[in-house]
Amino acid sequence: MKVFKKDDKVTIAMNGKVVDATVTLASPNGVSLMVTFDGAIGGVEGGIYVGMMPIMYDEERKVFTDLIAGRIVDINPVR
Repeated sequence: MKVFKKDDKVTIAMNGKVVDATVTLASPNGVSLMVTFDGAIGGVEGGIYVGMMPIMYDEERKVFTDLIAGRIVDINPVR
C-alpha cells in the first residue's frame, strides 16, 4: 500500500473518470484520506462526489475505496 500524506498531489479515478486532487487529510498510517478536487466524480450507484471524497484502504481487497459506497478508487501520486 502506498502511504499518502497531507498536501500530496494525486490523481483519482473512478468509473473511467480521472481528476487531479490534493490529499487534505490523512491518517498517520495512510489508511484513511480526504481528497479535494475541482469537479465531480462517481456515478449513479453510490452517488456522486463534488469537490471532495473520503477514501479508505480496504485491507481485505488490497485497494482504496470510497468511504460511502465501497467502490474502488484508483489513486496515484502526480510526478
